[in-house]
Amino acid sequence: MSANLSLEVKQQILERVNITAKLQIPILSLFGAMAVAGIILNSITLYIFITGKSSSWKGVRFFVASLAAADILFCIASPVFAAFYLTNTSMPDSRVFCGVWRLIHESAFLISLLNTLAIAIERFVVIYYPTSGLSSGRVKRLIAIAVIWCSGFAIDFEHAIATKPEIHPYYNFRLCVSRPSLSLSNVSLFVALSGARYFLPVTLILIFYALLAVKMHRRKEIGAQISNRSRQLMTRRRNQVSCTHLSLLSAEQVSS
Repeated sequence: MSANLSLEVKQQILERVNITAKLQIPILSLFGAMAVAGIILNSITLYIFITGKSSSWKGVRFFVASLAAADILFCIASPVFAAFYLTNTSMPDSRVFCGVWRLIHESAFLISLLNTLAIAIERFVVIYYPTSGLSSGRVKRLIAIAVIWCSGFAIDFEHAIATKPEIHPYYNFRLCVSRPSLSLSNVSLFVALSGARYFLPVTLILIFYALLAVKMHRRKEIGAQISNRSRQLMTRRRNQVSCTHLSLLSAEQVSS
């Protein structure tokens, strides 16, 4: 029974490999084009915001530049796995290569999320507490960016250390596999923490932007009310002026 099951699994994998082989060129071309476009566009963004040529984003330009730098790293590291996997080619038999690749790939993605969260928090403080001065200051922003990058690499450091090259049992080529040193009793905790490092920033980003949307909607309503009142006052004043003018004309006609 187990032998038959094993043969079925191998046949399914072979069919998948054959399908993957047919799609190698279009998929690799797509990954390559996306990676090149991402590197070029993020490099342009990085240049613009570092040189300070975007005055409209002055408050968050450091965070946007940091986000662009993280995205460049991700665009460099992400296609590596796809290239080896789709071409059924073994990754280098080097634990250093696997560790560095895993660290750059995972950390860059997390750092991008944390930079996006920092932008959301900065906008929240500016809109809700405009006179607090909490988000002002170049030094504060640079310290925040340093904390973001150090946190991103520190959180994924264990993954990088635990990543090593292994031969896939069915595909028969070498991949970089992460196996953290956790006991079976802590596997659920590990999975929860791994999910939290991505889902928690995303949840906070959604919360902050939802609060910003509510605030902006209220400002729009208040602005509309003020505009309506201003129009009503202007209409009343025009009517009063017209009535006064008519009264003066009537008085002049009577006196004449």
